[in-house]
Amino acid sequence: MPQELFDQVEICLKEQLPFVLYRKPNNAELIGIFQSNDEVHYVKDFTETGFVFAPFNLNDNAILLKMDVDIKALYEQSEINDLNQNLSVAYNEIEKLRYLNLVSSAIKTIDKSDFNKVVLSRKIEVEFKEDVLEVYQHLLNTYKNAFCYFWYHPKIGFWMGATPEILVKRKGSQFSTMSLAGTQNSHKSEMPKWSKKELDE
Repeated sequence: MPQELFDQVEICLKEQLPFVLYRKPNNAELIGIFQSNDEVHYVKDFTETGFVFAPFNLNDNAILLKMDVDIKALYEQSEINDLNQNLSVAYNEIEKLRYLNLVSSAIKTIDKSDFNKVVLSRKIEVEFKEDVLEVYQHLLNTYKNAFCYFWYHPKIGFWMGATPEILVKRKGSQFSTMSLAGTQNSHKSEMPKWSKKELDE
């Protein structure tokens, strides 16, 4: 159990210092990168050392978590309490109507051919009472074949997740990528038929 890593995370949370924990897919090594101050650093030319946290909007700056301290440890699957899977979300009729209006507006905009694709989302806030390190351990235990991360910066917030999607993989001089956006069911004797949308993705 990488207790030194988890102890360092507890210190960073208490002192509000940035850090990231991550584990690559199908790998037992857990890596922690810890920054010694709460300054927000931005990537300038990708020659910097640290962990890059890039926004979806390419016009926004990518954030660099500086690697002042790094700790590596082997993580073995642990027994942790089952997390409460039932977060109660209060029903809000006004929010529902707002979202339905947004969907209607998106459909009209697509019909006018202003967009090829629209992804709508909404923010739901719930009270979270779980221990964040316990939640992260739950991710590590549940998603062994995923990139599992826990990123924190006191001036930006928390991000935690597990994704099997590979952005870039290098083998020698060959690079490959994977996109889950174009996933479809497999039929034993048929080759997949990809639409233009899926090919574009």
